[in-house]
Amino acid sequence: MFGYLCNMGITGSEIELVEIKTKEQIKKLKTAFQLRFPHLIMRVINVFMWLGEEKLACWFTAFYEIELEESDVKAAILGEYYEWLNYVWAFKRNNIEYEEGKGH
Repeated sequence: MFGYLCNMGITGSEIELVEIKTKEQIKKLKTAFQLRFPHLIMRVINVFMWLGEEKLACWFTAFYEIELEESDVKAAILGEYYEWLNYVWAFKRNNIEYEEGKGH
């Protein structure tokens, strides 16, 4: 988890120094979580699939927003996680974020 936070530009000292005292600060924190949460959930799903826990990956896909990338779909196909791919489609999570300039 700490590696993820570092990649997002958040350090341990920043976490320790956070003070939440107003409703405005709570709203700002909530918005930040909502923006980053789908990416985090997709990384958790990747770990589930790496561990062979496709059912857990399906459950998370059904109940949480995810940030799906082309590499996630390719890995699922190569790993033969077809049930998870069905959940992605059934719960309308099949919006892939393409990087600009890659010619898709």
